[in-house]
Amino acid sequence: MHVSQCSISALKTKSKKDKEDKSPEVAEMKVDDSSSPAPSKNAKAEKVGVKDKKKVKVNGKVLQKKEEKKERRKERKKEKENVSSPAMICLKTFCRNHYLICAISVVSLAFLIALYMSVDALDRGGAPKVTDYVSMKIKVEGGSRGTVVFGLYGQHCPKTVQNFVMLCTQQKGYGYINSRFFMLLPNHFLMGGDIVNNDGTSGKSALDEPFEGENLKLKHQTKGNIGMVSLKDNEDSKRSSQFYITMKEMKEFDGKSVVFGHVIDGLYFLETLHRLPVDENFKPLQNITIVSAAVH
Repeated sequence: MHVSQCSISALKTKSKKDKEDKSPEVAEMKVDDSSSPAPSKNAKAEKVGVKDKKKVKVNGKVLQKKEEKKERRKERKKEKENVSSPAMICLKTFCRNHYLICAISVVSLAFLIALYMSVDALDRGGAPKVTDYVSMKIKVEGGSRGTVVFGLYGQHCPKTVQNFVMLCTQQKGYGYINSRFFMLLPNHFLMGGDIVNNDGTSGKSALDEPFEGENLKLKHQTKGNIGMVSLKDNEDSKRSSQFYITMKEMKEFDGKSVVFGHVIDGLYFLETLHRLPVDENFKPLQNITIVSAAVH
């Protein structure tokens, strides 16, 4: 036990000496640590710069990938555009080898389009151009008065329009003034213009003699069409002075009577006339007379 105590004491003395020997080194280390400079602002900035560079690199890679995708899409579009159908390939080769035939075909197509555009407007479902305006003042016996204005198709039916205008203005000393409407089929048509007998059995042209019907292509498509009829006993269907005004679509007249205008104003007054009483032959029981007419 004595030996062990001695050895223990010896060990303690050694450890004290070791501590004393190491203490100046530790102090020096502490001093050295305190003497080391603190991290500067430039060092922090450098660290931030490194981070920014990393971000730039990442963003640059992303942008590069996007550009690569765009280029791939463009290449795919070009490939699709370059891929032509067999019909297009044949057409291209034909145009290269037969350019003269292609040029003639294009010119022919343009000519056909121009020809189509020059066809009658009414044949394509439109309305023909109005060239003349005529107004008529009409009086009902013991009743009302009214004015009807017509727009006439002088380009489509020049002879018919000329005859009608001359009869309205009494250029030959006779015409529609004081003549009567001799037939009224309610909600269908009103007929007049027999300037000789006022009963539908006669008529007189302002062109010295009856004339052939022209442009029978124009249709009775709407209410208010005005047409020129033929003489009842004339096999050649020639026109003189009788005319009618429709109050509905009259397909049964198409191709037989010449449509040469339509009512622009006065349809309401015409509708009131169709409420008047008629006899068994559709003759109005009250005289309907054209008091005056004028060209505008």
